Amino acid sequence: MTADLITDNFRTPLGWGSGHLQTIRSRVVRRRYDLARYGSQRAVLVDLDDGTGDRLMVQLHQARRAPAGVGRRGLVALIHGLGGTAESDYVRATTQGLLAAGFNAARIDLRGAGLSGETSALMYHAGRTTDLRAVLGHLAELPEAVGTSAPAIAVMGFSLGGNAAIKLLGEPLDGLPVFGGVSVSAPLDLAVGAEHLHHMMFGMYERYLLSGLSTGPIRGLVDLPDREHPVQDLLRRLRR
Repeated sequence: MTADLITDNFRTPLGWGSGHLQTIRSRVVRRRYDLARYGSQRAVLVDLDDGTGDRLMVQLHQARRAPAGVGRRGLVALIHGLGGTAESDYVRATTQGLLAAGFNAARIDLRGAGLSGETSALMYHAGRTTDLRAVLGHLAELPEAVGTSAPAIAVMGFSLGGNAAIKLLGEPLDGLPVFGGVSVSAPLDLAVGAEHLHHMMFGMYERYLLSGLSTGPIRGLVDLPDREHPVQDLLRRLRR
């Protein structure tokens, strides 16, 4: 089983041996991911049952075909990281790989991010696994989630989304048909991770993330007229 999961033949591209260079490579060497080539896509809105009226947007992909002799493989729900969205390169690249391997995929815009920013007033954080359970519960009722004979869902999170995925998998799943999960580059201790970012590369990564938050998917929180949010003051100061 291990041989199927670990690719020991990976070679770092020539000239990109530094971890810092690999971190910024996708910003320098841009790639396009033609997801329509590998399957169909439709958008799904998921209501959050917490009294806020917020809804999450999910891009649902059905693989064009399953590998010969394998059958239907079920669905993988993808959770982006801090400052990311369902359109982030790493989410789209993973979706393409999953579709090519015969898995269906669901790209989730967390609360306040990407297209969900248009249908929600509040913001995501790593502890909001109730949002993820609501999404998985909705997806479990859809035909794209059916595996060989029954609904089958896996969860895959990146960075802060990986932290949320681990938290979700450690909690009661309330009968959800989740058969596995993957966490990629997750900050397991958020306080330690934040302190590390503060000092790494003279704070360059920290400033990049915070700048993206102040002008990106959750920028509307800065000027909410009728409520205060814990990050509003921080984002206002970043703008000055």
